Amino acid sequence: DRVGPIRYTPQEETTPWGGSEVFGAREHSDATARLIDEEVQRTVNTAYAEAKSLLEKNREALGRIAEALLAREVLSADEVRKELQGMTLARPVPAGPASESSAASKE
Repeated sequence: DRVGPIRYTPQEETTPWGGSEVFGAREHSDATARLIDEEVQRTVNTAYAEAKSLLEKNREALGRIAEALLAREVLSADEVRKELQGMTLARPVPAGPASESSAASKE
């Protein structure tokens, strides 16, 4: 918020991933560089705190989804919604020789 949407590195000094060269020419002061560093740190810390809070708040639901994934390996979006609502999912049908032979005969 304090820095704004301004490019502080000349185009030719920008690396392909958006960073700047370590020893490239700088077009801003040390104070501006500190401000940029502070804003980046604040943004990272805020995002980390929000992510951690969401994970902690939804820990029980995440545990249910993890257990369902261990049992089934794959969940559809509908199955995830049901797990989040606390609904019991139907037992998965095990894939075995009978399932594979019936699938092959349909082809």
